[in-house]
Amino acid sequence: MSRIGQMRDFVDFLQDSGSADASGQHIENFDGAAFMENVAGEFRQVGGGEVVRGKQMQEQTTHLFTCWWFEGVTTDMKLRDSDSVVYGIVRADRIPNGLNYQLAVQVKAN
Repeated sequence: MSRIGQMRDFVDFLQDSGSADASGQHIENFDGAAFMENVAGEFRQVGGGEVVRGKQMQEQTTHLFTCWWFEGVTTDMKLRDSDSVVYGIVRADRIPNGLNYQLAVQVKAN
């Protein structure tokens, strides 16, 4: 994904802004809680046996989003694509790419 032309997809990274109910149980709420919006990258469907830069994909992974590196993405977040489909984040890796780094985010359909 080192070429600008491959970064045609835009996603939002959502973080939980939920609260606790009367019994103290956490209630997740990812509506309107964007950590980063309109992040440009490459979003593609993947198979279970693929390898990304020497790292085996997690078996539950259905899609891979790759973009320029930035900090803060965790597996507690969710990813929303341009069609407003929300995915759970399985893994987020920092991948060397020449002098720069990329963020490779493995996600699964909810």
